[in-house]
Amino acid sequence: MTMTVWTSDEKIIDTLESFADEFRAQNPELGDFQVQSIPFADYTKQLSVQLTGGEAPDLAWVVEANVPAFIASGALADISSVAGNDAFDVGDYLPNVMQQVTDGDSLYAIPFSNGAQPLIYNTAAFEAAGVETPQQLIDEGAWTWKNLRRIAKEMVDSGEVTYGFDIPQFALQNYQFMGVFLKGWGAQAYPEGTSCGLDSAESEGAFQYLHDLIFDDDTYPGPGETSAFSSGDTAMMVGSASTLNTITDPAITTHMVPQPDNLDGGKDYFMGQAYVSVLKDGSSPELATRLLQYLTSKAASEKLSGFYVSGREALLKPSIVSQASTRITDDEAQNAMIEPLKQAHQITYPAAYPELAAATKADLDSIWQPTADIAGQLKKACAATDPILAKQG
Repeated sequence: MTMTVWTSDEKIIDTLESFADEFRAQNPELGDFQVQSIPFADYTKQLSVQLTGGEAPDLAWVVEANVPAFIASGALADISSVAGNDAFDVGDYLPNVMQQVTDGDSLYAIPFSNGAQPLIYNTAAFEAAGVETPQQLIDEGAWTWKNLRRIAKEMVDSGEVTYGFDIPQFALQNYQFMGVFLKGWGAQAYPEGTSCGLDSAESEGAFQYLHDLIFDDDTYPGPGETSAFSSGDTAMMVGSASTLNTITDPAITTHMVPQPDNLDGGKDYFMGQAYVSVLKDGSSPELATRLLQYLTSKAASEKLSGFYVSGREALLKPSIVSQASTRITDDEAQNAMIEPLKQAHQITYPAAYPELAAATKADLDSIWQPTADIAGQLKKACAATDPILAKQG
């Protein structure tokens, strides 16, 4: 039996294989179990090739933006038998992390990683620069995108850092992560999953804000530039708490807070998720479903909490969530990871999202130049989506 993942972390892979060993002790029919690691940049493409080539894995990780497409294509098996198992306790999952994979009585995947993408900042650099910190702004009730822009500029001007802010996973090309900004401006790329909202006033405001950070303030990595928060060159970043484990310099101290408040003062944060699913065309969907149930049980999920934030409410405790890094305090786990996750809502991704992403990429990429016509490019992007969305009905 094969499971595809995009991590290359041997500790995570070894943990998954140990779960399979435990499962095999009671279910010898499992036989061999192999974890196949595929780089994230190529993951969806290679998984799709395997599916169309008749070589489907038995289980697979799927990122949230692509889940609707996999469900619509019929690639994912219905694993509702898992929900019917009282010991598994599917009701323990927060409702907001399950909506995308639930359709009536059908269930198509289980979320194993749920992060409200906290903002992490370099406290040592802020102290050296004498600049007001995000935590101080929170204490003042002034943690806004406007003030983030201000302190990012002050940090760069101080000479303590090269960049004031970054979302490394975005890299000006993975537009799923543009959702951090879109949420902040109350915008949606595809409202209700049926129309294009990229050319809305709210969306234009979000793109304009980032464009200003890059080309007016020179505080966000521009095209061809890459930040390295773990080396101390960036004041603030939004991303996974696991980033903290890449910091080896003890002189770099950190603190973690939620994303800034939305422009309307709300707190609906961008949430990144990953699911584990059973492939319908795998060698044994029934056995794979039972294995998935074991891999995502309460006991297994608690062990994985050292790597990922669980969507299980029983495991959303500071002492468990803070296991992701020795740099995370219980207060940070509660305030920057647990509470934001409970307040976050899933983005509605159309089943045609992969096709939409490909169709709009060139027009959105054209925004990242100094004299770009942002409104014009966003209108072009929406025009490219019209025939795709129309096919969805």
